[in-house]
Amino acid sequence: MLRIYGFCFLVFLWADAPLTGAQGLELNDDGRQLISQARQAFDGDLRDQPLVIDAAIQNYVDSICRKLMSAGNTLPTGVALQVAVIDSPKPMVYSYTDGHLVVSSGLVFGLENEAQLAGVLASQMAYLSEGYYLALYQQIKAAERRKGRTAIAGAIFGVLLDSAVDYTVQVQGIDLTDDIISGEATYSDTMKRLAAIETAHGTYYSIKDVIENMPAKDSQGRAIDPRLQFEPVADAQGMILCARSGYDPAQCARGWANIQRLDHDLLKQEQQAMGAFAEQVRAQQRLIDSNLQNLRKQMGDTGLVQTPSHVQPSKAQFVAGLTNMQEVKEATVGGGMKVGQRAYLDFIAHILLPRAQAALGEERYDDAHQDFATIYARGVRSAPVAYGLAKSELGDFAFGASPAQVKRAEKAYREAARLDPKYAAPYRGLAELYSDTEDYEAAVEAWRTFLKLAPGADDRAKIERQIKTLQRKAKR
Repeated sequence: MLRIYGFCFLVFLWADAPLTGAQGLELNDDGRQLISQARQAFDGDLRDQPLVIDAAIQNYVDSICRKLMSAGNTLPTGVALQVAVIDSPKPMVYSYTDGHLVVSSGLVFGLENEAQLAGVLASQMAYLSEGYYLALYQQIKAAERRKGRTAIAGAIFGVLLDSAVDYTVQVQGIDLTDDIISGEATYSDTMKRLAAIETAHGTYYSIKDVIENMPAKDSQGRAIDPRLQFEPVADAQGMILCARSGYDPAQCARGWANIQRLDHDLLKQEQQAMGAFAEQVRAQQRLIDSNLQNLRKQMGDTGLVQTPSHVQPSKAQFVAGLTNMQEVKEATVGGGMKVGQRAYLDFIAHILLPRAQAALGEERYDDAHQDFATIYARGVRSAPVAYGLAKSELGDFAFGASPAQVKRAEKAYREAARLDPKYAAPYRGLAELYSDTEDYEAAVEAWRTFLKLAPGADDRAKIERQIKTLQRKAKR
């Protein structure tokens, strides 16, 4: 292993210090080159991706990111925050070294409150504001030219940079695809070591402890990819950003648990939809991801243009433990931490309800159902939402629906009628449902209630004829 001496970092106590890293980072030509490569990578990656163009969604995410950023460092020179939202149900969040932060609509709409969304975004804001990859890249390039490494003023993660540079010089490049297991080891082993600190000393650990207790090798004795080592550091500094921004740390941690749930539910849906082909599709996706990582190795030299998008299984548990960090405890002494559930639900309803209703009117029932289901799952209960959920479940006919679908739709129609007793639309839906499922007496009753609530319906004459037909069928 090539080791370059004379590489020292300032050591300081963290307790009363601001988040550090980018403040002492002097960007050189290598750093500027990495930023340029990251911008090219972003443009290439998202060229064919379906992007959400609704400015309200981008602005909401951007406002949270900037609130988090205000609690830490300013972005390094040449790095500018730009939010891109991908229209995908899969929960994803990652960032590029040039400042692009990519998040999926499935993640934005899949959580429970604003604090959870902030907690997920905070790790990426730590990456950008602390300049981890820029610092690492510049040090690697200096080492490759055998010019040595220079200290970054106040860089608490300096010791991690030290081992990361040695790792990179040793292995001649980074390929993340074979190191997922090592990433899991990083989280689980660090958790064990931090728990030992609490038990032995009866005190809360600090972010310095998080960094110093990061394992350098996995259980098989292989050196761990430094990008995977920076993940827990970004999580720790992200949690501090959340607490200092006034968000409830406990809710921030729960965001990652909900991402795991969303991933699991989506995988289950894919398996049910694809059946025997599910594994073939996943194998093909793994091949695509592997090829992308090989491209990263060439485009970014050491693959430092983008943060990892894979979420390690132990991440949620690890982040939950970060609520015990000294810095987080100090930031929450006064209490009154923000959850932001009402603001989050208002945002979701404001964005998704018009979109869902438009899709319903255009008979794009799958799109409508996805949005109505998201709104409903987040706890928004209103007659139009319940009605839209039921209508989009079945579409225009219940003939081809499963018994479970019919039951869910009937329940949702009944809920809509209960939430607004003067709302006629649910009774039309019930009448059509009962007609299609040959429950003619129930269909007659539903149609009569509909006409009572909507006496001026345009198709009243047609409905009255249909009632007579249904009555004759019910007598057979």
